[in-house]
Amino acid sequence: MINPVATPQQTTSVATAETDQSRSWRWLHIVFWSIAIVLGALHAWHGRYEISPDGISYLDMGDAYWRGDFQMAINGYWSPLYSWLLGLALLVIKPS
Repeated sequence: MINPVATPQQTTSVATAETDQSRSWRWLHIVFWSIAIVLGALHAWHGRYEISPDGISYLDMGDAYWRGDFQMAINGYWSPLYSWLLGLALLVIKPS
């Protein structure tokens, strides 16, 4: 028959087993997060000088918004929020 009340010894052994298992999962999470961060940093470093044609269009739109040229800035293809953020960044940083 199953005893509905666990003794302290039974509770301790179950808690210890769960703690050991959670430690191994925690270690595995740390390993995979570390790999993801390193690979992401390498990918960012490798592509630091690359820009796509869409990126150029977003930069042009952002510049046009902050310049007040809404005829060039507004179109039906690209989303305005990203270009607003890029335009703000260009306004603040003022790159060459």
